[in-house]
Amino acid sequence: MQNNKVKTRVLIAEEDDDWRELLLFALADEGYAVRGVKGFSAAWRLLQNWPCQIVLCADCLGGLDGLSCLKIIKERFPNIYCVALLSCISENAIQKKLPDYLAGAAYKPFDLDALQRLLRSLLQPRCAFLQRWAFRWGHFKNWLYGRWRRWYLSRASKQREACLRLFFEHIRSGRLLLGGALAAWDGLEELENVRNKAWNGGADCWGLADGYRCLGDFITFSALSSHWYCSNKRSLSAVNYRVFADFFAKVRRGELSLEQFSLAPSLRQGQNLSSELKRLFQQIWGEESPGDTPWSLARQTLENGTGVWQSRSLKIKKLTVSS
Repeated sequence: MQNNKVKTRVLIAEEDDDWRELLLFALADEGYAVRGVKGFSAAWRLLQNWPCQIVLCADCLGGLDGLSCLKIIKERFPNIYCVALLSCISENAIQKKLPDYLAGAAYKPFDLDALQRLLRSLLQPRCAFLQRWAFRWGHFKNWLYGRWRRWYLSRASKQREACLRLFFEHIRSGRLLLGGALAAWDGLEELENVRNKAWNGGADCWGLADGYRCLGDFITFSALSSHWYCSNKRSLSAVNYRVFADFFAKVRRGELSLEQFSLAPSLRQGQNLSSELKRLFQQIWGEESPGDTPWSLARQTLENGTGVWQSRSLKIKKLTVSS
């Protein structure tokens, strides 16, 4: 720990309590004198009476634009280093060029080691040209990764559409039986869960497109198979067997279109659906509503002794649904 850290004051303006407490703890442990506020007005009042060297500000403060707030601070206190705390990489958050009034930027979820290196570089500046070049290069790498991530997710979306179209056509034609469809749907829901997390920046999207392509091959193979075994080790978060059988029958009879079939997995993953989406959910999935969690349905299945969970092994052979 260096002596200049003891006198270095850092102000953290972050409305999220968890992120603010994390930064306060991490920087205080490094020897910085830190204070945290929740809004811009509180930060502005504190700066009048507590001059600091560095200001860390989130990109959103109670509905205000954090970058605009940092610009105001930099104009009033030109000697302060302004660092932006940006949310997950997105088209709006990442630009090729950051404003000149910013000394740096950190991205959530934070790499605390990288953030501390950034603060040390501000307090012990190297050659101005090399420092600016290193910052721009790191920012460009983040921007490039965000572009690649969006391109790969769009590629995975095309594979998803092809997989769902193949799934729908095999059910409508009668080649895919209920057992194979149920096994394929379980795999589809796992991919949908990863896809939703990847769009929100919370999961690695690598391999998602290959996953949908492999699922399409599995569906084709299932359509050519004469029988299927349904495992008793299905996840409790998987779709209820009875509910899926009703959904399967609707698709087989032609009561659901390809567009509705494509929306079915997304609706099961959704939270806090609007009234219109709830009606669509009711139309597609029947008695199951968005408020009924898969866990509660699975628990009811176990208690009532019905469904695939109550048997040690369930063989499904040439199951058909009457039209």
